[in-house]
Amino acid sequence: MVIDPDLQERYKQLMLEISYRLDFVDYMYRTNAGRYTRTRVESMCLQLRLTLESVAYACLTANGNRELPRRITKEYHAEQIMTALESINPDCYPRPLNLIKDDGDDDSRINNLSQYVGRLEERTDNRWLSRDEFREVYGRLGGVLHARNPFRSRDDDLEYYEQHVSEWVGKICDLLTHHQISIATSDRLYIAQIKGTGDVALSEFKQI
Repeated sequence: MVIDPDLQERYKQLMLEISYRLDFVDYMYRTNAGRYTRTRVESMCLQLRLTLESVAYACLTANGNRELPRRITKEYHAEQIMTALESINPDCYPRPLNLIKDDGDDDSRINNLSQYVGRLEERTDNRWLSRDEFREVYGRLGGVLHARNPFRSRDDDLEYYEQHVSEWVGKICDLLTHHQISIATSDRLYIAQIKGTGDVALSEFKQI
């Protein structure tokens, strides 16, 4: 079974959106943009949480060839999407890869992964955002994205978030820059490559 071309395009668009969001967060972090710490940190956290939601929607999209329960397709909470989707496809979370170039290859050879003559290897360095970290970070980010109620205490240590933003961006990049997506009830898998802000490649392979 080959994934619907429309779903492939939707997947690519979600990866593009992620690349733009991460670029924005990186810019905010590097330039210390904004005169007010709270709004700067909240802006970065909002974009990171939307990024994780886009990751969940991408996993959902990749498995959209089969009939999915309405409760999943109408869900907006990223962790609930992932939990429900894992009951259908336990391997739905992106699997990060290292792209190993052959000696003498330059970057122009890997613009199309299906034509690349090197090899892809699973990452073993544990620097990428794991499934457990996805759950933890998504929950933490939600805690800073609401206006402060003056009658309730609020655990929103802005220094903590500011210190971890760069780490979270790096882990998401390590997860997605080159990754494999497996599709339930299919003999196909897909390799996605985010080659830069606004530049995504998606290639189809037959599992052997």
